[in-house]
Amino acid sequence: MANPGKVARMSRQEPEEVTFVPVEEIGGPVATASKREFDLGQFFAILLRNKMLIIGIIVIGTLLAIFMVQRMTPLYSANASLVLQRQQINLGGRSAESVVQGLTPDFFTNETEAEIIRSRSLALQVVEQLDLSSNPLFNPLLSEPEVGLIGSIGNALGISSFKEIFPESWRTSLGLEGDEDSAAPVVLTAVQKQQILREFLVDVFLAGLTVEAGGTSLVIDLSYMSEDPEMAALAVNTVADIYILGQLNAKYEATERANRWLADRVGELRLRVEGSSRNLESFRRRAGLVNIGDTTLYAQQLAELNSQLIASRTVLAEAEARYNQVQRLLETPGGLDSAAAVLESPLIQRLREQESELTRNIAELETQYRDAHPKMMLARSELEDLQKKINQEVNKVAINLGNELEITEIRQEKLEAEIDRLQGRVSEQNQAEVKLNELSSVAQADRELYETVLARFKQVDTQQQQLIEPDARVISYASTPTAPSRPRKSLIIGAGFILSGLIGFLLAFVREQLESGFRSVDQVEEATGVPAISMLPRVAGANKPGKAPYDLVIDRPTSSYSEAVRTLRTALLLSDVDRPPRTISITSSVPGEGKTTASLSLARAAAKSGQKVLIIDCDLRKPSLQEALQVPNSQGIVDYLSHEKELEDVIEIDFKSEAHYILAGPSVTNATDVLASNLMSELLEALADTYDLVVLDTPPVLAVSDTLVLGRQVDKTVFIIEWNRTRRAAAAEALKQIVASGADVAGVVLTQVDIKKFERYYGSGSSHYSGQYKNYYSEA
Repeated sequence: MANPGKVARMSRQEPEEVTFVPVEEIGGPVATASKREFDLGQFFAILLRNKMLIIGIIVIGTLLAIFMVQRMTPLYSANASLVLQRQQINLGGRSAESVVQGLTPDFFTNETEAEIIRSRSLALQVVEQLDLSSNPLFNPLLSEPEVGLIGSIGNALGISSFKEIFPESWRTSLGLEGDEDSAAPVVLTAVQKQQILREFLVDVFLAGLTVEAGGTSLVIDLSYMSEDPEMAALAVNTVADIYILGQLNAKYEATERANRWLADRVGELRLRVEGSSRNLESFRRRAGLVNIGDTTLYAQQLAELNSQLIASRTVLAEAEARYNQVQRLLETPGGLDSAAAVLESPLIQRLREQESELTRNIAELETQYRDAHPKMMLARSELEDLQKKINQEVNKVAINLGNELEITEIRQEKLEAEIDRLQGRVSEQNQAEVKLNELSSVAQADRELYETVLARFKQVDTQQQQLIEPDARVISYASTPTAPSRPRKSLIIGAGFILSGLIGFLLAFVREQLESGFRSVDQVEEATGVPAISMLPRVAGANKPGKAPYDLVIDRPTSSYSEAVRTLRTALLLSDVDRPPRTISITSSVPGEGKTTASLSLARAAAKSGQKVLIIDCDLRKPSLQEALQVPNSQGIVDYLSHEKELEDVIEIDFKSEAHYILAGPSVTNATDVLASNLMSELLEALADTYDLVVLDTPPVLAVSDTLVLGRQVDKTVFIIEWNRTRRAAAAEALKQIVASGADVAGVVLTQVDIKKFERYYGSGSSHYSGQYKNYYSEA
């Protein structure tokens, strides 16, 4: 064959710069949509695949439930009911509170009474009254110990303790052998033993007692569960009776204590009332407090003097006003005549009338006589005398006003002095009245308290028998139960069946989730985001001569495996309709997934269809193509890349399919550098121009990095995943590296698919080679 450097090369488009995208995001919407949908078929498929596990767990769980029910001791429950009630007592025709207060029916009271019924003190009374220490149901010293499940197994094995199954040296090293025998025994007195037994019996009794208080009602329900139905009824009825009797005893004791206390208080209060009354009267006499109506004598006198003082101040104000007016008029010539006191004087008024009359007479005489006439002179002389007399009277009025003002002032001063004196006496009496009121209040309080306590004492003394009534009564005594209440066998067995079924379902789904391999195309696409383009079925007897899968492509072209390989070839052709890939690398994440088988099968299928095909074994570290073709690995691609041989010397022909192949050749230490060389790139370009399809069988991605350097040099990369074996994390990591290297991933191929198991997993319609299509294939 011509040197590839001289072969006309088809122009090939360099791969674009690739931005790394996480493998989990490659599938994007497809994976997300698939995760969101609930596939009922897949749900039932999971149950069907794990049906034996689920059935086994259900059978075991149900049998355990039946075994447990058969070993359970039947228990009988007896029920009684109490109702709380508050006592209303009518004493002497009127309502009165009892000395011993009744219960207030509310939630807290109900819960409190329920706790009293559940108390250890009440339980101890029941234990003593029923003599439970002599009952084998309660006292384990009177009954033989029961042999449980573990004890039964130990008896069957002939050992008393499971420690005996270990050698003595092992028991010592494991700390199973203690120093119990060497420890000094604890010696208890008879009283201590009796006390311990009583406490134990109380615990055992309370374990069977149930008390439920109604949240909105006044009813308290009692129930007792026991192996003996008669004991159950007797125990619960005894609890109710002791509770009622305890209420009566408590009220009787409280009444007696109240009676004694009231009698003592009545005597003390009687003496206190007598003493406070004596103190009140003695202080009243010493203080001289004499009441006149609602007030005292001094207070009444003070009130009268205050009234007189107010009137005196009014009179004084008027006298001052008149006097001041006269004083102002005296300073004015003739002004005094206009004073109110002057004008109001009857004598002055008469003298003024006489003056007017003389003045008129003089005026008449002047018309008849001269001034020197005796009548004129006499008349004027009378007028002057009269005016003098008027002036004298006016002056007298002024002098009288001054005297009246002085008398009024003196009187007011005396009234004020007397009022001050009385106020001092009233103040002293007020202080004495405060003390008197205090003594009176004390005496009144002592008297009222005495009367109240005396009345209560008489009530308690006369109605003592009516007060002693319980605050609860039994509305329903327990009868002997005829059927056990526990265990509820059907309910327990049903619960065991359902619970074991749920556990089986849960384990089935957990088992599915713990499986790390891929079992369907959907799982591949959800986990990697890369489309699955084919599934290659597992071939029975593939290790036998002539039974290898790549031989079936030649020998049985109508088999399901051959059809799956053709599906793979078709998917690759349709991956790029305009430019179908001519160079393809096939790789996997780990060794042993079937990449060599898939590579050779694809090459032979393409060659049988008439294409010119070349397959190259690029796994230079661990080649396997020569084993599949059963030829020696004497020369190969290494010889060409190392310039030791020409290309036509290393190309061989597979006579079964007419496909060409190049083996790996001798091993090299720098396999990655050899495959990354320019000569390898030029070779692939030349072969792409010469062959219709070039298939590269490359090494696993996670093992070496050889595949990553070839990814950008080929048109497409096919990723192989072995069905139900390759771990999902490994496949995802390998695809992540391939995508990051810039390779164009055509898709994922599931290999070695078990058809029968696959149908159980995903039904008959999940693959083109499923059971309902088997008539179309001719299997080996």
